[in-house]
Amino acid sequence: LPRLQSDVLLPSALPGETLPLPALMEGLRVATDWLLGQQVEAAYRWVNDGSLTFDLPLRLPEGHHRVLVQFRRDGEASGPLEPARGFAISVHVDSPVFGPVHATARWKAQRIQATFFVDREAAREALAGQIDRLRAGLGSTFSDVSVDVSIDPSRAGASRHHVETRTL
Repeated sequence: LPRLQSDVLLPSALPGETLPLPALMEGLRVATDWLLGQQVEAAYRWVNDGSLTFDLPLRLPEGHHRVLVQFRRDGEASGPLEPARGFAISVHVDSPVFGPVHATARWKAQRIQATFFVDREAAREALAGQIDRLRAGLGSTFSDVSVDVSIDPSRAGASRHHVETRTL
């Protein structure tokens, strides 16, 4: 059974099979309750500390995985109608192919800085091969783009429940 969270299970059918209506309805109820809980938590965190954190289920051919995504206002607004100084987003996934990958992007005005932390050389090489493409894509929106891939096992694997931000 696929998991939305460690304690939430959804019924699942094999490809080409259908679920009985009661199982489908129960799965829908469980998913709806989970989603509403995520929305309430997200609203609380946004008001409390300026962050939105999502623990998303991801289904890959290798199996079910979880992706932790956190979006955060980076700095204080100078007034009630003024935007925050910048923003940060972090994504963490334990990839069956690359191992743990932690990506952080920070942006303010026309500047963006993206960093990927991995714990394997093969993962660094694969991501490094895509840096020019990523840089070009970000360059269509931002005038100052910085992208880096580093091997750092402590940063790649240790960031599951904590996302660090700093002002650019």
